[in-house]
Amino acid sequence: MTLTALFRAPDFDAAQTTLRDRLRERRDAALAALTAELTGLATWNRPTGGFYIWVQLPAQVELNRLFQAALQAGVLINPGTVYGTTERALRLSYAYATPADFRQGVRVLARLIQDQLR
Repeated sequence: MTLTALFRAPDFDAAQTTLRDRLRERRDAALAALTAELTGLATWNRPTGGFYIWVQLPAQVELNRLFQAALQAGVLINPGTVYGTTERALRLSYAYATPADFRQGVRVLARLIQDQLR
């Protein structure tokens, strides 16, 4: 009954449109940050929905080592292995962090990847 009431609320469609617009803006800001900071270090997809971007890493990057170093630097990343993939990938969420925080996290991530590639 609660969901039915929510879906029937007069402002439901407008709220959904606003939410989609804000997520699209955050996605675009996240993609811009990845382009600025990780070009040449990794590849990624351009999601058409959802809250995540999958980032593919070079074979030389050790995911567990990257995860630990990022955590120590205050950046939480999600290795793809957590989600059952064996690919060398990270799943980054752009829904909760501000665009500025996401970009700063990607800067840290770029530095850590570069450290491993040296």
